[in-house]
Amino acid sequence: MKKIQKNAARFDNLKQDFLDDKKYSGTAEATLNGYRYNITRFLKFLSDEQLAVNEAGFKRYVIHLTDSGMTANSVNHYIRSVKVFLYWCMEQDEIAPLKIKMVKAQETIKDVYTQEELCALIQPPKREDSFVVWRSWAIINFILGTAAREATVCEMQMQDISFDDRTIKFRHLLKAKKDGSMSYLVRVYNGRTQDDKIITRCKTVTPPAGMGKKKAEKWVQEQAVLFEQQVTNGLVLDSDMLLDDLIDRWFEEYANKQLKAKTLYDYRRMRGRISAGLGHLKVSKIKPAHVMALYDNLEERGVRRDSTYTATKALLKLLPRGTRGELAKQAGIGQDTMRMVYAGKNVSRKMAEKVSAAVGLAFSKAFVEHTKKDRKLNNNSVIRYQAMLSSIFKKGVQWGLINENPCSRAEHPKVEEIDIRVLTEEEIPTLLDVLSDAPPQYSVITQLALLLGARRGEICALRWSDIDFEKGTLSIKRTVQSIPGIGLVFNTPKTRRGKRCLRIGADCVELLQEYRRYQKAERFRIGSAWVRKVTLENGKVVDNDMLFTKWNDEPMDPDIISPWFPKFLETHDLPDVNFHSLRHSNASILIAAHVPITTVSGRLGHAQTSTTLNYYASAIQLGTHLLHKEGVVRAIGRLVLGGQDMSSLVERFGFTAKGPTHRHWSACRAYL
Repeated sequence: MKKIQKNAARFDNLKQDFLDDKKYSGTAEATLNGYRYNITRFLKFLSDEQLAVNEAGFKRYVIHLTDSGMTANSVNHYIRSVKVFLYWCMEQDEIAPLKIKMVKAQETIKDVYTQEELCALIQPPKREDSFVVWRSWAIINFILGTAAREATVCEMQMQDISFDDRTIKFRHLLKAKKDGSMSYLVRVYNGRTQDDKIITRCKTVTPPAGMGKKKAEKWVQEQAVLFEQQVTNGLVLDSDMLLDDLIDRWFEEYANKQLKAKTLYDYRRMRGRISAGLGHLKVSKIKPAHVMALYDNLEERGVRRDSTYTATKALLKLLPRGTRGELAKQAGIGQDTMRMVYAGKNVSRKMAEKVSAAVGLAFSKAFVEHTKKDRKLNNNSVIRYQAMLSSIFKKGVQWGLINENPCSRAEHPKVEEIDIRVLTEEEIPTLLDVLSDAPPQYSVITQLALLLGARRGEICALRWSDIDFEKGTLSIKRTVQSIPGIGLVFNTPKTRRGKRCLRIGADCVELLQEYRRYQKAERFRIGSAWVRKVTLENGKVVDNDMLFTKWNDEPMDPDIISPWFPKFLETHDLPDVNFHSLRHSNASILIAAHVPITTVSGRLGHAQTSTTLNYYASAIQLGTHLLHKEGVVRAIGRLVLGGQDMSSLVERFGFTAKGPTHRHWSACRAYL
């Protein structure tokens, strides 16, 4: 019971943070009060029923509202506020991603006539009856036959009835506005549904001021004819759809089917900010100014809320010395990350969740959260929101819901130039030399990143069947990514040119062969715990021949490499660069060695050569300056392109071609 009360208090605080968020600074007070009431009601229901804030709890709440006798529209009114709140919580990483669907509206008929009563109503009056009786009979029959409102039927004209087509065109209904002027509601027949229900399209028109009654009626009639032509030609759009509803349809009909799992996960996290800023607006009413206002809001301070986590005393008591290395393997994290947990240093939520799950202690008891509230998104992050929003509106145009994409005329932030840090010719041999202190897998992954220029996900997804030792080639066919809530997911590379076959030199071949012998020895030591099957892209199950794995031969998480590499460099007094800098170093060396730019682009897997030119323009400019130095530029160029002349590399680095490899494995075995 205490846990439930603590959880309820946590979400009460989140509710207040949600209402105080800067995104809602322009929201009407009445709307915020509605949000406050509806969210409070939702959280109280979950607390009373002892339910968690997740998809199951949300569904139970919807069932509760429906069972209470509410109509579908009333239920949707209540849960729309809850929907915005939950998306905000997902964006803050307070709850796991979940799918939220509105209740399908259904027609309800309370008072109905019996069959005998209907037969009596449709019986025509007698000839001698008055005009009023005949008129009432005609109106009743029109309402029964078309399901139109009484006021709509009374506004009908003879030209609205087509006896040949057996159709009725409901054109306009007179309405008085608050300022005293008159407007007309134009309603046009637009076919029937599969259930034989009539489909209509409506439009409100107001005659120009100063126009007489007859001229106004003639003008309205012309507008009705024009509107009917637009409906017939398919030019009338669904103007009442909210952006939130369009986003739901975009996910269901496009994103879930076409986008890769990691992109889909990121978009679901980003959805919260878009829904909070524009989700309540009608799609047809969103202009470029609204989109630019959202961009400005995303760039404000306080929008980004990064959290880090430190271990509690309760967790550290469950981690006695001597068992921590085994726990790191069970959690699927690196030794350095585990050391940070023990030292009370900050770790990410993802790593903290892995540790708490491995120990079996509740996350809230295992770690303390530290929130940074004053950070803002950079321009490149805002551009990602622009890409998602533009894709949504693009599909809206394609589906005939809007006329144009407002993002196309909205000025978005400029792309911030990425500061590409590469290793120098003096730093590369030093790095290769100190890799003897690294774990075997990390050592080989680092060397392949430098020699191949491949991404970490591509390297961790390599299989032995992708390598042809006789021909000296290595094929990159897939990539692997870690997605919270799902796990490791294999996919095809980012672009069509991402699938590529690379030549590798003799030293690289020897490195991989010795690593293969090491892996076979490890598998023999593990025995029956070795995972023998692995699921690749498109759900294909194959024999496990992965190069890089966990202790039990499960596929390796590429996210483990990124935090390990800078710490390893710091330990050995090397420059502070990230793991992706190895890819940049490879490309810069090849360009500086005057390798054709098309060859470099092909090895990197860039979709276009222009991408390579934009990224590595500085390397091209420095190529002539570096070429006069005999050493690492030409040596690495020969190495990564499979050349046989390695003498300059050996002399420059100060060891034989086999030396580093043997030193690596002896040191690594001692490390393990």
